Amino acid sequence: MNSRNNRKVENSKSKIPFTGLFLRWSSLQAISYKSRRQVGTPTSASGLKAKSSDGYALLLSVVVSGLILAIGLGLLGIVEKALTLSSAGRESQVAFYAADTGSECALYWDRKHEGLGTTVFATSTFSVSPGGGIFCAGVDIAEVWTVSDATTNTANTSFDLALANGACVTVTVQKTNSGRKTLVESRGHNSCSPTSPRRIERAIRISY
Repeated sequence: MNSRNNRKVENSKSKIPFTGLFLRWSSLQAISYKSRRQVGTPTSASGLKAKSSDGYALLLSVVVSGLILAIGLGLLGIVEKALTLSSAGRESQVAFYAADTGSECALYWDRKHEGLGTTVFATSTFSVSPGGGIFCAGVDIAEVWTVSDATTNTANTSFDLALANGACVTVTVQKTNSGRKTLVESRGHNSCSPTSPRRIERAIRISY
């Protein structure tokens, strides 16, 4: 009996170390699993943060590019309008000088009329205008003018001039009260083409 008891005690003692080792191994496995979870969590969070920052950077770049494009288009529109206004001002000046040329021509031949006893322009149905020798800007206007609305004491004389710079002018000299009152209307154009979309008209009116 004693020998059997001794064997059981020895067997039980020999089994104790194995159980302890198993418990220690299990605890180590649990600690390792926890440590892996703790280490893995920050890594995934940093990855999400990186992706989020990349998305914000892309969105910001798109917004900035859109703003730069909008500003560029706005500046282009402003420059285009400024160029158009500048061109219109220059062409308006050309039209005005054409009108001034026509009015000066009419005044010269109506008031000065060298070699003639009276004005060269028709004053009524009884007036006789010269058939030539009335030059303005190198053109004999007596060959191209027209007389209209002539009555016993009124008449209108109109003529056109094409200037060397490409401008044109239409001049009308209206005589009333048998030539005692005069109205000169000179309409200058920067272009001789009536269908030009950039055609500008400037007029000068003189009465005496």
